[in-house]
Amino acid sequence: MSGTNLAPTSGDCINKWITVNTYCLQDFLEETKLKRFESLHQFWRELDSKYPPQKVKELERAYAKLEDNDEAGFYATIFSDYELALTFSGLRISLCQAVIDWILVCLSESNPQKILDAGCGNGILTCFLAKRFPDATIIGIDISAEGIEQARKLALNLSLTNIKFEVGDIKDFSFDATDSFDLILSVAALEVTSPFLIKQLHNLGKHLSEDGLMLNFEKLSNPQIQKYFVQALGESGICADLEKSKWLSYENADGDEIHLPAFASTKKSDQEPISNDLAQSFLLTEFNLLSSLDLSFKQEALSELLFNQINPKQLVRGYKAGFNDGSGTYWFEQWQSGPFALLYEHTNQGYRNLRILPLYLAANFDQIFEEWLDQTAKYADLEQIK
Repeated sequence: MSGTNLAPTSGDCINKWITVNTYCLQDFLEETKLKRFESLHQFWRELDSKYPPQKVKELERAYAKLEDNDEAGFYATIFSDYELALTFSGLRISLCQAVIDWILVCLSESNPQKILDAGCGNGILTCFLAKRFPDATIIGIDISAEGIEQARKLALNLSLTNIKFEVGDIKDFSFDATDSFDLILSVAALEVTSPFLIKQLHNLGKHLSEDGLMLNFEKLSNPQIQKYFVQALGESGICADLEKSKWLSYENADGDEIHLPAFASTKKSDQEPISNDLAQSFLLTEFNLLSSLDLSFKQEALSELLFNQINPKQLVRGYKAGFNDGSGTYWFEQWQSGPFALLYEHTNQGYRNLRILPLYLAANFDQIFEEWLDQTAKYADLEQIK
């Protein structure tokens, strides 16, 4: 695939700056006349009003293919027609909103100039990004030629000039060597249970700029698949950024609330692949297990009991403070136990305080530690615990 300069001129960017900051999904829905469906019943009533019974029966059979994991057969049917593809996209508005909100948070301090949507389907998210970032070059690829045809029609109807769609397989597509992307996005596009996953991730990483960000929201439906995905990231030379990664929630077509992990990643050479403990600490946050535990005043006994019961654990850093007035001794310690970081304070006067965070958030203890050291040094002799 050859690179193409699709970005508007600098004069255009000044007039479009407000658009970059305000264009939202609701604007996109109104502009595309994309209808949000609150239930499958409402969706099928809409199809009954648009298509003859024989066509609706065909669509019902196509939809049933999803339950048989025949996604190719399903998409071959719904991507056969522009309006039909848009109508089916109305079932995924909740998912799109969750993904868009996450993308915009991740990009709150950056303005990507080149974006790749890998597995773009009929281009809904891709075209939204082109609207949201009109000064960026956007490219969407998908293995479905029918999907790409509908995506091009959508871009044309929206008068988008900063976007391009091409047929391509994620595991072996290739752009010019000079084509690297500030942002690479994949949503329900990777083969997460297949040996091809590593090849797909490696190929995506090859096209990511050194300071770029890759965002993956895939069907990682159980802990085994989630752990495999994190491992595959590392084996592909990509490092998960757990501070930007997040658990997303959305409603599926049946009205069920779905919670899945969304991974942000980089390929900076100075970063090590995340450890199993770090990965597990992020995955455990789905259940809010000890995600913000703070046992302070009047909970001294529970703090001490829990701290003593959490084993094995390893001291990360700690200080012993002897008060200058001779009133006692204060210990301030940070520990690690598997996927958890512990901040434990205790004195020889009976005070106990235990705070626990997932390990990937352990940096949140840094400021607390520094403030304690600054304040305590004014009235106590400090001794580092080794």
